[in-house]
Amino acid sequence: MSQRLLVAIPLCDYEPIATAIWHRRTTHYIVRACLASLARAVRAVRTPITLCLLADRCTDRFVHMAEDALKSLDPRTIDNSVLGFGLDRTALPDKFQHIVNQFFTTMELSAGHDVMYFCEQDYLFKRDALESALAAFAEIPEVNVLSPFDHPDRHRADRESEYGRHRYFETSRGRWKSVASTNGNFMWRVPFVERKAAWLEETYKSSSDLRLDFRVTNTLFREGELLLCPERSLVQHYRLDGSNASPTFGFSARLAATRPIGRAISNWRRLSARVTAA
Repeated sequence: MSQRLLVAIPLCDYEPIATAIWHRRTTHYIVRACLASLARAVRAVRTPITLCLLADRCTDRFVHMAEDALKSLDPRTIDNSVLGFGLDRTALPDKFQHIVNQFFTTMELSAGHDVMYFCEQDYLFKRDALESALAAFAEIPEVNVLSPFDHPDRHRADRESEYGRHRYFETSRGRWKSVASTNGNFMWRVPFVERKAAWLEETYKSSSDLRLDFRVTNTLFREGELLLCPERSLVQHYRLDGSNASPTFGFSARLAATRPIGRAISNWRRLSARVTAA
């Protein structure tokens, strides 16, 4: 029986969401390209997929762009701008309250599915990315959480405790390695999410460490959970300046073309800030 997959995409163009060089027009350009690559990856799998767009304080133009990029997949758009789950009563900063609100909504929507994917909006996909990730869940029964992104921190001994002693797992679609944490572009087995729901809610709400995804996944790792990412990244973080890019994704013509522009803008803004401060 094929696995039923929920893909929830948290959408936001409310503010510069990653770096100082991301203004709203740039965000629209980058996210359109990322969603188009996601659509190709979705069409490559046969498993039943539910696709939800979680719009958080988005402009109408941004939502319509996302719907158009994914129209062949019949996405469901949900206005998720209002905080729920009591998050407005937590000490988390507003930005993080909204991020957690998106994840908790994804958990709610996952009922009736086998795997849920919290799919951040700014990643480029290889065509076989979802197919490879679903094969890992099907063929490695002990894994409950994985990320299709081979984060650059996974290649630093000071940030990855598994560095140099990874366990490797072969599947019919590729090779995966054990890691001590993942970033927030991650996939979960739904029965595991349901078992850990109360713990996840408490952990996210009470965190004083704003590296929320690290705290959650690293705690799971230290409790004995197997966390995986691919040996060669299946997705690439697409920032205009090329920062936070996976070293194992391979060549991306789009990233190569925009990286010099992004770095030039970033350097110019830093210089302008210094001149203004002086």
